[in-house]
Amino acid sequence: LLTQGQYRILETKAPEGYELAAKFTFKVDQYGMINHINGKKVAPIQDSDYVGSDHDQFIVRDKPITIQLEKQDLEGHAIETDNSYAIFKVSGTFADGATEITDITTANVHDKLKGLLVVGNQYTLTETKAPDGYKLGDVIIFTVQDDGTIVINNQNSNDKIVVKDQPITINLKKYDSHQNPIEETQLGYAQFKVTGTFSDGTEEKTVTSANISTVLNT
Repeated sequence: LLTQGQYRILETKAPEGYELAAKFTFKVDQYGMINHINGKKVAPIQDSDYVGSDHDQFIVRDKPITIQLEKQDLEGHAIETDNSYAIFKVSGTFADGATEITDITTANVHDKLKGLLVVGNQYTLTETKAPDGYKLGDVIIFTVQDDGTIVINNQNSNDKIVVKDQPITINLKKYDSHQNPIEETQLGYAQFKVTGTFSDGTEEKTVTSANISTVLNT
């Protein structure tokens, strides 16, 4: 039984899919009623994270574990648009018993994984579709800690995973009929026309062996 005085509550294990609640202290008065939480007077349920209005029960609210995803190029610039974005899947054991969640984007990842990631479990993030003009990113393996933060390759990354993609590039070289490379100069570059549908919406580009990588990467 509790007597008059100050006490501390520390959650040591949260339900699967949830972060541990922050530790807090409370005081019991001479009448056996809870009157202070973390040094503040007890508030009604709707105004407090912990204590009910009858002063004899705690309402402990755990936050569901969520993560953020961000797509960048190798220089750290965002590369997604409304019409060109990445799609991912996450594999592992989730709180509802599922082992894979698909069709994840940077826009819906919060809702797709909310409350489903289990502390200590290992998950694999795989990009299944890259934004137009980019290669698929590397597979990322991560775990979730009890405070909701993410560990990737033994490094804490808060709750955000940044996936970087390399642009799709090609090189072009000129050879003579004997398979010898032709040394081109600024005044003597051969020109080529590349047709198709590009990520910027155009359907034709003129390139040389010197600028093809730059032109087709814009």
